[in-house]
Amino acid sequence: MLSNRRTFLQLAGSLALVGCGSSDFSPNFGSGGSGGSTITLDPAAKAAQLEADVAVIQAQAIAPGVTCGIWTPTSSWVRTFGRATVNPDTALTEEHVYSWRSATKSFAVTLILQMVQGKQIRLEDPVSRFVPGVPNGDRITLANLADMSSGLFEYTKTQEFIDLLSTDPTRHFDVQEFLVPALAHGVHFEAGSQYEYCNTNTLLLGLVVEAVARQPFATVLQNQILNPLGLAHTYFLDGPDRPAPATEGYIFDAGNFIDIQVSHSGLWAAGAMAGTLADARTWAGVLASGSLITPQLQELRKQGRPAVNGPIYDTYGLGMGQVQGWYGHTGEGAGYAVGLFGEPTSGSQIVILMNASNNDTHDEPLRLLRRFLTTLGWPIPTPADARP
Repeated sequence: MLSNRRTFLQLAGSLALVGCGSSDFSPNFGSGGSGGSTITLDPAAKAAQLEADVAVIQAQAIAPGVTCGIWTPTSSWVRTFGRATVNPDTALTEEHVYSWRSATKSFAVTLILQMVQGKQIRLEDPVSRFVPGVPNGDRITLANLADMSSGLFEYTKTQEFIDLLSTDPTRHFDVQEFLVPALAHGVHFEAGSQYEYCNTNTLLLGLVVEAVARQPFATVLQNQILNPLGLAHTYFLDGPDRPAPATEGYIFDAGNFIDIQVSHSGLWAAGAMAGTLADARTWAGVLASGSLITPQLQELRKQGRPAVNGPIYDTYGLGMGQVQGWYGHTGEGAGYAVGLFGEPTSGSQIVILMNASNNDTHDEPLRLLRRFLTTLGWPIPTPADARP
């Protein structure tokens, strides 16, 4: 639990992490690919080096536990390292539930794209059509919200949100409590002119989903994504806890692991989801393949711009990041750091789940993803201009 002011400020910074052009390379995997030599990804044959990769990043992240898996059409490698909880000391299993934090954004934007597919909305629609009171709302489109180019202020950085969190971080929050103060800051660049990763965008998309469907976001999510995919161990949470068997999320402060208890309602459509490794793998594959939307919408979704801030993706499109030709989303903050990625040509997936987030270590799932790709001999290199 939060024990002092310094720990709370570290938590606030950790939550800010939650808010902090696509590749044309088409590798040939021997079936369906085009160009280049045939690539065989065999994680089982690289097990020792993959475990060494995890050891390096787990130490850097100061994470009690790491669960990860790599799946290709012909091989797989799945491992757990360390602890699900520190006190009591509980060993990790593949069935343990992690909070997914900002990976939730990929679900929210998928719901928006499904509504576009159903001709209920257009990506060019202004947010003001659905949500009143948004500054520059007649010029900020749904696409601007989805691709992080709205110019809106980050809600986790408002003093009002910090005060709410410090008073009682485990209570239920209404989205308007922290959205309204963020919108009061106005915009700091014209919509579409820049990229800036911002949780406020996805809160608004959640409200758009509710306005169009005339149902709670959680209900639409369950009916449109979780039930059709059979994701029985994926959850959109409201309180601070996760379903059993649950991991606990930690920060490391003054030589101790501190259990972070934060209501998922404070993250809502931008970060309230949780689930198991198996369900994360399923979602990574669906996200990369675009199986819930049309091929045309998936190609539009993949078209990204350089991710010059926030998570260290190579590019970021419509609610989906791209790293060396792999597509997916990370989530980081308030005790967790995760990455869910798929490669659409081969039908491969990589999932990385950690139960720690610390202010002096960022993007550890993406750093581990890049290490894995190097170990596997993946031919698309890290871009020369990638952020460290």
